Amino acid sequence: MFRPHVGRRRRALWKGVGMSPSRGLAASAVWMLSVLCATAAVADSYDNARRSIDLAPDPIERSPRLQGMGRLTLADDPHNRITLWDFAADPVGILDADSVSTFHLWPNTSSRSATHEIDNGTRQRETLAAREIRLNYEAWKRTESSAYGFFGDVASLRLDHPYDDESELRDMFAVPRVAGVLNGRIPYFQSHRWTYVLHARYAPETETDEYRKIVSNGSGEYLGRQGGILPTPDIFTPDEVRTYASGGGASLSYRLPFATAALGGDIASLVIKAENDGQRYFSGTREHRPYYTGQLSAVGGLPNLQWGATGRLWSSSSHERWNFTLAGAINQAPLAGRGKRLERDEDGNDGRVRIRWTMGPLELGSSYGFAFRRVTIDPPGPDKQPSFNYFLNTLPQRQGADSLALPDSVVHDRIEEKGVDGALGGTLRLPRQRGLVGAEFHWTRDRVDQSTAGRAPDRRIWDLRGGAEYRCTPVLSGRVGYIYRSEDRDKETLQNEFVSHTVTAGLGLEPRGSIWTMDAGYSIEWLTPDYPDPSESRESRQTLSLLVGWRF
Repeated sequence: MFRPHVGRRRRALWKGVGMSPSRGLAASAVWMLSVLCATAAVADSYDNARRSIDLAPDPIERSPRLQGMGRLTLADDPHNRITLWDFAADPVGILDADSVSTFHLWPNTSSRSATHEIDNGTRQRETLAAREIRLNYEAWKRTESSAYGFFGDVASLRLDHPYDDESELRDMFAVPRVAGVLNGRIPYFQSHRWTYVLHARYAPETETDEYRKIVSNGSGEYLGRQGGILPTPDIFTPDEVRTYASGGGASLSYRLPFATAALGGDIASLVIKAENDGQRYFSGTREHRPYYTGQLSAVGGLPNLQWGATGRLWSSSSHERWNFTLAGAINQAPLAGRGKRLERDEDGNDGRVRIRWTMGPLELGSSYGFAFRRVTIDPPGPDKQPSFNYFLNTLPQRQGADSLALPDSVVHDRIEEKGVDGALGGTLRLPRQRGLVGAEFHWTRDRVDQSTAGRAPDRRIWDLRGGAEYRCTPVLSGRVGYIYRSEDRDKETLQNEFVSHTVTAGLGLEPRGSIWTMDAGYSIEWLTPDYPDPSESRESRQTLSLLVGWRF
């Protein structure tokens, strides 16, 4: 989720609302584009943390086969087709996605690290350490006229980054999510054309912050080690956030002679509780944040041409309340306050179009996507009682409060995220069904503008990627790939240019006559500055993904 600007001294005092991205990694990894899970337009802190290190959104997250083939996103794949489920992520397409019942597991692990040299190159300082372990799952029972089942994921993420010169902030996330789906054809009235879906979901999430000493030795300064635990910088800063997301929705699809169109809606509710509970104090916030989402999608084609288009709109309006208590000395009343802290409004939209043209063994494809999100933060009036700003303004007048470390007041803020991306490429199948080769060109542009922070970096990325698959035996397939990427983290300034090289590999097992299959994909990326870098910074990222599937 966004986090608001609530002060000049520190930008992330409170969880649950938006703030401007910090410089460095966060500014360089702001919000990639893709159609997210269609069951929600809800952003949470876990998904926001994944985006900050370029782990999400990932259009081929369900396809380790393409992960091992240079991360091609336009190639045909059982989990990357132009359908309402694979492309538009609308569960109204689950019934038509396959003709049999299926069960799939996607174990996945990713890591990312960044370092730069210090002390004239004799030592190094680690500036990022992140690791994620994730398990996605899907289970569908299909009949001729209906499908039902569930999907979701279980994940944990730890993100370590410097808080100041001597300490680090360690964010730890734990997320189990599950969604149930009932999909079928409408009986008695053009059943061959009309399809419906009902879906519901539940997703509790926890985020825990720890402040630790950075471990220093003769070779450098490192994050993620067993440095001493430090207290939170001030007692107003929540160090634990619990989010409970629940919701549901429905969609209808109609089959035309040349296409299938779907229209759906979704209502979700987030209950966000953030707190810092000490021996003599309690500080916390609570927010109930509803989301209303609508989605329109269509897929279709001709004998040699397939196309798909999808778009979403969402909105949300909520307010956050606060509560603070500090025990006083003997025979003194406690220092306490509660009331409204801020009001929050959000609206946004995103969409994607994809086309694939086939001529014999040759397939050409392209895609284009856009996204926009706006969040507005408004504090209560300066004299409104009780409010967080009024509490801060009057706190210095209270006895014994002069030693507290106080955050700044909540101020009006408006954050706008904008982005576009596109891809163009093709694949060529080898003779006798021995495999395929492919190549793609991708580009992305995004930025975040914030009224309190001024002009944001204009980030631009392009990359060339290629991959190949070869059927070594009737059972075993091998895959390799390579990506060259150029990233300008701010087009308007110099010395923000970086290049990266990614090598991928994978394999697939599909025994004849067996009901199970397995795919594995691995990628490793090295990123370096494309300019004379006095600090000699380096970054790397690795991802290992698996798919085990059964067909019944």
